[in-house]
Amino acid sequence: MLNVCRKGGSRTQVFHKIDFMDPLDEQVLDHFKGYRNSRPVRIGNDAYRQLQLDVPGEVLEAAYNYFNIGGHIGHRIWGLLESFVNAACELWQQPDSGIWEVRGGPHHFVHSKLMCWVAVDRGIKMAEKLGYKRNLERWGRTAQDIQDDILTRGWNSQRRAFTQHYDTLAMDASNLRMPLYGFLSISDERITSTIQRTVEELSSNGLLYRYRTDKIDDGHSGSEGAFLWCSFWLARDLLRMGRLEDAIALYQRLLGYGNHLGLFSEMADPTSGEALGNFPQALTHLEVIITGLELLQAMQGKNTAAGRPPA
Repeated sequence: MLNVCRKGGSRTQVFHKIDFMDPLDEQVLDHFKGYRNSRPVRIGNDAYRQLQLDVPGEVLEAAYNYFNIGGHIGHRIWGLLESFVNAACELWQQPDSGIWEVRGGPHHFVHSKLMCWVAVDRGIKMAEKLGYKRNLERWGRTAQDIQDDILTRGWNSQRRAFTQHYDTLAMDASNLRMPLYGFLSISDERITSTIQRTVEELSSNGLLYRYRTDKIDDGHSGSEGAFLWCSFWLARDLLRMGRLEDAIALYQRLLGYGNHLGLFSEMADPTSGEALGNFPQALTHLEVIITGLELLQAMQGKNTAAGRPPA
C-alpha cells in the first residue's frame, strides 16, 4: 500500500490501473447490453478524479494496526505517513465525494470528517511511541477541532442521529463505523441512537442499505441492493454493545450470502438473496475476516471467563 501511496503522496488517487500507469478515463460502451441487460456498461471510473477524504484515515489506520502487531515504521515510512496526517489537517474542512464516491456532491460527509480524525488520532499515537514530537501539539488541536465540528454539525438533534452529511436529514450506514474507530464510546447515547435509527430506516429483511437512494442525490438513477459491507459493521457494533449472540446470528446469516466458492458480492437483494453489484468484492471479504476474528476473540474470552475450553 505504501508503494502505491509513495507515487502520489498525500494526494494519492483512490484507485489506479493495475500497472500504475495513467488512469483509465471512464467510457460508456453503448454496443454492449451488459449482464442481464444492465446498461450502461462502463470501463474506467471517473471517481479517480474525486477528492475522498477518508483515504488518509484508511492509510493511517492500516499503519497503526501494522505498528501495533510489531511492524517496523522507519524514518522514511514515517515521513510518508506524516504527510497523510498533515493532508488530513489541511483538507478536513473541505467538502468531498465521500466513501461512496457520489456524483451529486461534494458535501461535508460525516464519515469523511471521521476518517480525517482517525488519521490525526492514529498519527498522534504512533508519533508519541516513535518519539516524533514536533507535530503533536498542532495535531492534537486539529483532532479536537474535527471532533467538535462533527459533534456540532454532524449530530442532528431532530433525528437523534448523526446524518450522512451536514446539510441533510438522511441516514448513512457509514456512520456505524464511529464506535469501531473509538470516536465515541459504544455506550454514548448519540451512538446508540444513531445505530437504532440506522437500522430502522436502512434495514430491509435484516440487511442494510448504505443509504436510501430516494432520499439523496448521489448522481445515479435507479435503486440498488443492500450493501453487505454495512451489515458486517452492524454485527461489529452489536458485539461492542454486549449483544454477542445477536452479532453471531447476524454474522452467520451474512455468511449465507457467499456462493459455493465462499466468494461474496458487493450487494444483495434483501428479498431474493441474489448477488448484486461488483463480484467478488474485496471490501465484503475484508469484513468477513475482521468480523469473524472479533467474534472468535469474544467467544474465546467468554468461554475463558466461564471456565470452558476455547471454542
